[in-house]
Amino acid sequence: MPSTTGATSSAGKINDARSSEGRGTVDAMAAESPTGVPWIDRKSQMILVMGASSPGQVTRSPQSRCHPYFVLSRAMTDHTEAWRPIPGWEGRYEASTCGRIRNVPRRIIMRNGIPKTIRPRILTPQRKDKYGHLTLNLSRGDGRSNNRMVHTLVAATFIGPRPDGMQIRHLNGDPTDNRPENLAYGTHAENMRDMVHHRRNNVSKTHCPQGHPYSGQNLQRNATSGGRVCRSCSAAHSAIYRGRARRDDFTEVADRYFEQFTGIPFCRNDEAPPPPVERKRRGPNAA
Repeated sequence: MPSTTGATSSAGKINDARSSEGRGTVDAMAAESPTGVPWIDRKSQMILVMGASSPGQVTRSPQSRCHPYFVLSRAMTDHTEAWRPIPGWEGRYEASTCGRIRNVPRRIIMRNGIPKTIRPRILTPQRKDKYGHLTLNLSRGDGRSNNRMVHTLVAATFIGPRPDGMQIRHLNGDPTDNRPENLAYGTHAENMRDMVHHRRNNVSKTHCPQGHPYSGQNLQRNATSGGRVCRSCSAAHSAIYRGRARRDDFTEVADRYFEQFTGIPFCRNDEAPPPPVERKRRGPNAA
């Protein structure tokens, strides 16, 4: 199916979409639109209609799914992605059954008195927290933004208010999969059991984030908590802190320390280890 990104105008995008198998979806949504022309979000290739409950879409590949977050969903062509207002953010933001967040089309008056139309678009998470959760900055219109986690917005929209003392569980172990069917409220103990089951807790990890194994001469214990520490990465952090190495060279420095501590060259991306260097013999018996 041809993509709509190659067109240079909104009219060209609509014509390209209508010339493909997505024609029925685009025509149906144009009929629902008050102006007869769908909204098109150039960044996410979404075809949206002002006031429509579900957006249509022209997808690139039949293998596209709702998840991960940045992959467009072919299911949305069949109007299976439902949108609901987010509690506390009604009239400004909505959450979908694919775990995505969009802003609601509206007309505002700017500080200089000029009216401005806010077009609907799918919001892109700015970053992940230390646990891998997706986050967004939402605005209430007063010039200030509030950082919110995507899974908390989706859970509040489709599951309901979170009970006191409860946490949000990701049932399949993927913190970026924020579909309502993958979310559930549970206790802290249940959340920890999920991490153990999906091997996302530190106890089940066999390598550090840089790929160095927690074994042999590379294994250290934290003096306070008793947890495992990568000796190579710890030495690299110390070298950077003391000014003996640059922060940009952290991976390279840590790999050198790994070779120094274990005597084994650390290879990345299945690279073959370097051949041993033959040292010249010194002394009267040297060749």
